[in-house]
Amino acid sequence: MDFWWEAENVVGESDGKGKYIDEEFANGRSPGEIVWEEKRREDAIRHRGHRVVRWGWAEAIRPPVLRALLLEAGVREGRVGPDVPRSS
Repeated sequence: MDFWWEAENVVGESDGKGKYIDEEFANGRSPGEIVWEEKRREDAIRHRGHRVVRWGWAEAIRPPVLRALLLEAGVREGRVGPDVPRSS
């Protein structure tokens, strides 16, 4: 989880290729293992009743696109900044 909008119960995940292919982030795991672990974490977050919204670099550098994703996920107008920024 990279971002959390507590009031809206929305979790945000910023995706990038690096965490799947860069050995610094992989820590000896295969890309498949990384994806599986990520999927399990996201399933657990959803199971707790949170909504999850994901975006990549292409969306992050286009604020109107990222804003639309966040609004669609349930982040209220005027609250596009996260309550708790987190690092992955």
